[in-house]
Amino acid sequence: DSWSNDGNRDAWFRFESLIRANANATVRSEVYAIWVTMGLFEVTSAGSPDPQRYPDGYRLVREYGSDTGDVTRHRAFFIFDRSIPVGFEQGQDHNVVDAILTERFIE
Repeated sequence: DSWSNDGNRDAWFRFESLIRANANATVRSEVYAIWVTMGLFEVTSAGSPDPQRYPDGYRLVREYGSDTGDVTRHRAFFIFDRSIPVGFEQGQDHNVVDAILTERFIE
């Protein structure tokens, strides 16, 4: 290193690698971070299904453990890459796992 490109003398040289990375990358990515939280609920029949409120004919009553204060929720974190081609067929699991880059279950 010479004094002419010394990072202590000029901020350009100090941040040159970051500036170059910014120029070669984009904010339009096909990689997504996904948080999932799942709670367990009691379900009862809604009687006659009201398509506006209960399209499947059931309604949620309360979360399991809410009466004792012992509510359990399961959480997970995924990084999913949509640029990886995966097959879709209802009821089949083809290669969806290939597009999941990171998978963490948090208890």
